[in-house]
Amino acid sequence: MRYNKWKIRIKKSRKYLLLVPSLVVLLSLFASLSMLLVISFLDKDSFWAGDYRFTLQNYIIVLKQSYYVRLLLYTIVNSALLSIVALILGYPFAYILARGKTKLKEFAQIALVFPLYGWVYFCYGLVYIFLPRGIFNSILMGLHLISEPIMLWQSRLFVLMALTLLSIPLVVLTIHSNILGIDPIFEDAARSLGANPIQVFLRITLPLSKTGIIGGTLIAFAINTGAFIVPLIVGGAKVDWLGVAMYLRMTYMMDWGVGAALALVLFIVTLVSSYCYSVVLEK
Repeated sequence: MRYNKWKIRIKKSRKYLLLVPSLVVLLSLFASLSMLLVISFLDKDSFWAGDYRFTLQNYIIVLKQSYYVRLLLYTIVNSALLSIVALILGYPFAYILARGKTKLKEFAQIALVFPLYGWVYFCYGLVYIFLPRGIFNSILMGLHLISEPIMLWQSRLFVLMALTLLSIPLVVLTIHSNILGIDPIFEDAARSLGANPIQVFLRITLPLSKTGIIGGTLIAFAINTGAFIVPLIVGGAKVDWLGVAMYLRMTYMMDWGVGAALALVLFIVTLVSSYCYSVVLEK
């Protein structure tokens, strides 16, 4: 009898075990944010000396220096624009993957996910392709379309292009799963009532996939705002991106206080921007 009771209790508690990974992630996030919050109020000299003195000077530096304010606005605005570009380029691909009947669907899904498993290798591959003597310039010069190599590496355009290419898979996968959840019977019903393909898409598919659009663009926006590895590889240390500025401030200048303040300001601005964006689109 007791054995059966324990067996029932174990079965009931299994569903709570599924919450363990989520709790671990949330606790890790909370712990890291708490550490950043504490470090952001520490004086640079006292941080390394172990004699912790709290100060607001780090936030004053972040908010009063026009360089960091301009860099924050540049990062936020461009991350939003890149999310929109990734949506425009990725939505047709997501729709074809969800509704198409091509035999290459599995290969396309693998090719889409592949860059996400090796962002660093993908970035170095882009650098190699677009070097002054790389494949891109060699083809154009071989076709006599240009007389001198186009210098894309370590430019703002190259950074934006790399972030867009890495954002597209995130947007496509999110929208793809959302479109798969839309019952095709709604689209068939609209066609039977005389709606053309454009009307079916605009009045049925697009509104019903709004959740995937919001989720995909928010994921791309959040990742782009906090990116520093991709801009650092393809753009170099002088590239304009707040993540790179934080990295340089913490590693080369050894100023963890200002770096932590920059990270928290960026986190709050990103969170508020994402919330406003989702509220506006959900209306």
